[in-house]
Amino acid sequence: MYREALLARFPKDCAELDRRIVEDLGQTWVVPEVDQYDLDDLLTADEAMSFCRLTSKNTLYEWKRRGLEVTETPDGRRYRVAHLLAYQARRRQARKARSRA
Repeated sequence: MYREALLARFPKDCAELDRRIVEDLGQTWVVPEVDQYDLDDLLTADEAMSFCRLTSKNTLYEWKRRGLEVTETPDGRRYRVAHLLAYQARRRQARKARSRA
């Protein structure tokens, strides 16, 4: 909400802050992106990391260990977009349930 207000009123300042936050601090989640994949698309680990805005493949591997469904292909392990989104939704719901307990 604050970012949209800043963008509307001071677009150049907002763009500069976005750039600094992403480049200097590695906080890519701040800047909105348009999804470029369909739900059935299979992503490589690097693509899945970018899509989920992860900074370490270890996080992706940990998600797999905790139940993220992975597809093995002749080209290697792939991550279906729908499965990534569902896994993230389950994590959010579990955090929400724990915070209420």
